[in-house]
Amino acid sequence: MGRILAYLTDLTYVLSTLAEGSLALRPAGVWVQRRYRSLANRYDALIEQWEPSYGLALEQALGYLFEGKTRILDTGTGTGYAARRLAQRFPEASIVGVDLSAEMLREARKKGDVLHHPRVIWIQANSAKLPFRDQAFDLAVVHNAPLDLEELRRVVRRGGEILLCLSSGAAIPQLLQRILRRRLHSLGCPVVHLGHAGEGLYLIARRA
Repeated sequence: MGRILAYLTDLTYVLSTLAEGSLALRPAGVWVQRRYRSLANRYDALIEQWEPSYGLALEQALGYLFEGKTRILDTGTGTGYAARRLAQRFPEASIVGVDLSAEMLREARKKGDVLHHPRVIWIQANSAKLPFRDQAFDLAVVHNAPLDLEELRRVVRRGGEILLCLSSGAAIPQLLQRILRRRLHSLGCPVVHLGHAGEGLYLIARRA
């Protein structure tokens, strides 16, 4: 049951961004937000139970990213899994983890304190309206979270990268994957790498 919910959630993220905020998909988006708020204090334990390959797509994608990142954004950071992994991968970079849920950020801060990552900061904000200037980051990452492609493009510098990872996204229909790639290309961010890792899907786009 957990894997089915994870896939439906990832599918909702992709459909929502391709439909550009369609009213028909708003109930699904509200359901996703409420689900994460209610699961905050046990989210990581459930992930270990339901999605053993939760971080597999992210791990594989990290090997394809350019070096030399100094400013990294993790939108929809949740409990901070991707942000902490990015801090390990790019030890000289400053990482900003953003999430709409105060409950999820509370868990992220707890784990960040335990793991001693002073370069990671946590900000409560809407990923559809990020509180950052244009071209503020070398890399923007979305790991199992809503995809606002226009905002991601706005905050990534020219030549910077956008990394999208969905842990249950490999089963998303090929047609939708192609449409997602075309959408990024139309925004001036062509996809330079796409791959599957276990049940996961990842793609890297680079701002022209």
